[in-house]
Amino acid sequence: VFEKIQPQIMTNTEPGYFIDFGKNYCGYLNFTALGNRYDKIRILSGQEKDKNNRVIYKMKANCAYEDEMILSGGNDAFNPFDYKALRFAELILPKSCTIDENSVFLTARHYPFELKASFLSADENIEKIKDLCLHTLKYGTQETVMDCPDREKGFYLGDGCYTALTLCVLTN
Repeated sequence: VFEKIQPQIMTNTEPGYFIDFGKNYCGYLNFTALGNRYDKIRILSGQEKDKNNRVIYKMKANCAYEDEMILSGGNDAFNPFDYKALRFAELILPKSCTIDENSVFLTARHYPFELKASFLSADENIEKIKDLCLHTLKYGTQETVMDCPDREKGFYLGDGCYTALTLCVLTN
């Protein structure tokens, strides 16, 4: 299943744009840009930001979520090949480059997920934890149940069994 997620926050910064999608998703950033031929846009993605609102793109899992887009001189679309687990993105633009702000979105992807079972709690904190767990289960399940969608993108028997069982119970 593919979903179009709009930015919750998109701020114009000195080097370009800071984008916050509000929650972590598995997917890929989409946007269109116009600039000089051979201009390069640096794209940083991550799940955390530092105190200066810069994306931490060097992940704790020892991968760098850093891409580069080389422009043609016309209107170019950024269409990455593979998904990432991200909440934040940062676009670092050359001076001559512009982004169509209306073109910026995240294509989130996940295994089909229709919630059919749940529980309610009077405790607000328990409800927040439940919502986080449901979101993580939904968006962390790709072509297989992921142990860690930002790292190996692989299935591990231990965590995967519990996650798959939970997915089956909640979606009936």
